[in-house]
Amino acid sequence: MINVSEEFKQNIFKTGRKIHGRVTIFFTNSLRRTFTEKDLFSIRLLERKEFFDGHLSAGNIGSNQLEIILNNSSRMFDTDNETSELYGFLQPGKRVEPYLGLELENGEIEWVTLGVFWSGEWESVEHSIQCKTLCVDRLELLDRTTYETGKVIPTPAVILRIDDNFEEWLQGSLWNVKVTLDGKLTLDLGGES
Repeated sequence: MINVSEEFKQNIFKTGRKIHGRVTIFFTNSLRRTFTEKDLFSIRLLERKEFFDGHLSAGNIGSNQLEIILNNSSRMFDTDNETSELYGFLQPGKRVEPYLGLELENGEIEWVTLGVFWSGEWESVEHSIQCKTLCVDRLELLDRTTYETGKVIPTPAVILRIDDNFEEWLQGSLWNVKVTLDGKLTLDLGGES
């Protein structure tokens, strides 16, 4: 359940309400940008739930997808634009945090998080002012992995691939993961090493 104010609950379904969108994208640990209003053309959240025998159980909850379309009139999102501050950072797997805002009667905006997602490919066509990426949540990433029952996974459980960047791993929820000298990731549980 998302915690919102009573005023939010009362006004969210009123006609004439003012809804705002905001998206924060973490391109690196130190380079993150928040896009609102003029920078953001659309946010579309698709929540998928899979029913089995007419019931929705915890095992049948599907992953969520987020499509964001950003204003690219400045050509900031062109992958070949060497003058853009984002040059070299427009890669899949960037952390994306979308928010829905409701303008309250006093003019303030109350923001509600829509979750945490990871970007896909960045699509920007040469003659378009739009840049689009389709993002997925952790459940989709988990769905792409193989799970074998009865198999014990030795530590470290995750191996850092050659094409992975340790800083990009830190953008997810793996904040307590450390890289070892042999290129593997270990989970730090706060004990002695």
